[in-house]
Amino acid sequence: MKILFVEDHLSFGPSMAEILRGIAGVERVDLCRTKAVALVMLSQDFYDLLILDLAIPANEGDLDIAPVHGQAVFYEAIKVCPGIPIFILTGSEMDDFIKGLVRHGEQVVIRRGILTPM
Repeated sequence: MKILFVEDHLSFGPSMAEILRGIAGVERVDLCRTKAVALVMLSQDFYDLLILDLAIPANEGDLDIAPVHGQAVFYEAIKVCPGIPIFILTGSEMDDFIKGLVRHGEQVVIRRGILTPM
């Protein structure tokens, strides 16, 4: 399984990517921090899973960390990798984008590594 992990947090991202790499069946975890890099990676490879933080910067060094950048990655992923499972990580308030996803997507609760449908 190839995973694209989009997370801008400097300690959480690398530590979570390392944990993911230790899971049986995970061939590769590509970690990126920005919308620009994520879009390039999606155009160059096919991923089996996308783990996406919505509030990311557009480019490295930018201070404009915003959910709109993660949303752009989301829409590109469903366009170039149809059917790809996307796990969204966010600590921000639910906005219209998130509410729309909840209405149309599959909802699961993750507890101790076990996925349980809601």
